[in-house]
Amino acid sequence: MRGLVPRSPAHGGSSRRGRGTSPHTTGLSRRADVAAAGVAIALGAGYAWVLTHWFLVQIAWRDVGLTLGGAERVLNGQVPFRDFFSVSGPGLYWTLAAAFGAFGAGTWTLLASVWVVGGALGLLAWGVARTLMGPLAALAVASATVGLTLPWWVAPSHHWWTALWLAAAAWAAARAVASEAGPSHRLLALGGASAGVAALGVPHTAALTALALSATVAALPSPECRVLSPELPPLRTQPAALRTRCGRAALVLGAAAAPVGVAGLVLMLQGAWDAALYDLFTFPREQYAPAHAGIRPFADLVLVPIAFSVDTPRKVLAMGLAFAAAALAVPIFALAGLRSWRGMRGQAKPSRQSTVHSSQPAGALSTVNCRLSTQDRRARAALVVCAAGLAQYLGALYHPTVLHFTFASVLLPSAATFAAGALLPPRWLRPLALATALLIGLVCTPFGELWLIGSGQTVVLPTRRGDLPVGTSADLDRYARHQAAVLETLQAASEPGDGLVGYPVLSLYNFVLALPNPTHFDGLLSGYNSRAQFALATADLERARPRWVLMDVEDAAGLSLEAGPRASADGFEQALARDYAERLRAGNLVLLERKGSP
Repeated sequence: MRGLVPRSPAHGGSSRRGRGTSPHTTGLSRRADVAAAGVAIALGAGYAWVLTHWFLVQIAWRDVGLTLGGAERVLNGQVPFRDFFSVSGPGLYWTLAAAFGAFGAGTWTLLASVWVVGGALGLLAWGVARTLMGPLAALAVASATVGLTLPWWVAPSHHWWTALWLAAAAWAAARAVASEAGPSHRLLALGGASAGVAALGVPHTAALTALALSATVAALPSPECRVLSPELPPLRTQPAALRTRCGRAALVLGAAAAPVGVAGLVLMLQGAWDAALYDLFTFPREQYAPAHAGIRPFADLVLVPIAFSVDTPRKVLAMGLAFAAAALAVPIFALAGLRSWRGMRGQAKPSRQSTVHSSQPAGALSTVNCRLSTQDRRARAALVVCAAGLAQYLGALYHPTVLHFTFASVLLPSAATFAAGALLPPRWLRPLALATALLIGLVCTPFGELWLIGSGQTVVLPTRRGDLPVGTSADLDRYARHQAAVLETLQAASEPGDGLVGYPVLSLYNFVLALPNPTHFDGLLSGYNSRAQFALATADLERARPRWVLMDVEDAAGLSLEAGPRASADGFEQALARDYAERLRAGNLVLLERKGSP
């Protein structure tokens, strides 16, 4: 675990490597790196594979049902925003729809997409950590990353879409600035483009990260400026350095704007531009923010463990780790950033000429620039990782729950491990590293995750799209039976052309039963959606006359994210009471059938 200690030339490390040497191959051979990366991929995919035994419990959650509903609509030719409402970007809809088109819109494709996310998370977590430490330490950090993030939401989500692409952006930017030959323009462009693709999921978080990356890579000193050359006065070299820095920032921002521009052009040609602006920017400001104003920051202290149904002691342990990560994230990133800043303080002294000119603004800036040595490439990479991580946490403040901070935590273990090298005495570091590795081996593995969650039986629910496994225990058994009853009734009584509306948010059933939703909304929440949106949904209901409506009476009664009046839902619920009759009641799930249906 010697790789846990980032070593700079000032502390005995050597910086004399070839200009083309990659930081990814430092320490051990490329073969060892490839092997460690493969293990990280297998570990992340293994987590996801184990946790998909509890999959249906997770995709019954609102956001994932909305994701599946949107992807199916795109697969059937609908256009995001124009034909259906969405507060997330179109990236995940397009990706899942392409996967469904290529491999079939079945549960196997759905589950495989989760396994791919797990493997990609493991690889990116390892890649980011590898820019800061050795391959074995990076593998331990990747294990901790997937073990502390995936369990909270192992399902298709626009949050995971954004987190993965932003991790790719941080990796590319960190590798770019860690090059001894100077920042790689190709990697900087790749980092910016990755942030732009992430903006097709959660736009504001991706925009903050792109700005943070561009500012950081622009602020870093140039590798050729270790000491000012007497032949090149500071007043002449400073404008060139400024142009170089501005060029880096422009490259990152320009590459980030490219995917957003392409997506915007596609939406404009499809006639969805105005609707996209409303859904992505106006609605969050006018409806989303007020609806979540009354939610306490750590409300999912109850929601997350109940959804997983873990035993009480393990529930406390798991949530304690999540709370600790959320509470300590900003101090950890700040400490790691300070550690990297100190690591860039070079030993070279500025020339006499720079000292003479230091009273002038350009000369003073040149002197500071050259006092920041570029010898410690890992310190430069760490500064980029910390800037990206802080930006992602700032992006989660719009709805500051543990769950949302979890999506922003992909870079946190790497920063924490890097910062530990400055806090812990060397004689403590090795025993602590071994103890941490042992803990990760026992808990943060697919087998350890089975122990953490519990060994409840698995119930398989047959659907038209394939079988879905549901992990059950005393808490979940009743809920699983209710879902099974609804699925059995609908599969026996419905026809392929029947429409199904889930209210308030039950669009999962549209996917697994292959029944379309004829309204513009895969979810409607009173106090969240506007009066105009409920009026449009009511008009859709009366126009399309779908045969089935599945209603969660507890959710519709106000146990959802509500901060506003329920009056907005009155017209919609009156139309349900007038035109539909109860066909089945299973717990809080009520199946309604349109009156007069055959």
